[in-house]
Amino acid sequence: MTVILPKDGIKKSIFQGQKVLIGLGKATKSEPSSSSTQPTEPQKPGTPGEPAQKSQHLAVARQAFVRAVFGGRR
Repeated sequence: MTVILPKDGIKKSIFQGQKVLIGLGKATKSEPSSSSTQPTEPQKPGTPGEPAQKSQHLAVARQAFVRAVFGGRR
């Protein structure tokens, strides 16, 4: 079953997802994020001082975001 949304609504949800991603990036890294929404390098699970659970959560959130934006097509 396909759900057809107005383009404006899709753009809005993508923008909200990007804001969430930026917020997650700021939560994991103390340095100010660059203009790109996606961090250039994903967090490694074994980094010292950074629990593996947090980086895994970030990866799961990014996966969910990508799935929501691209409709599950990879």
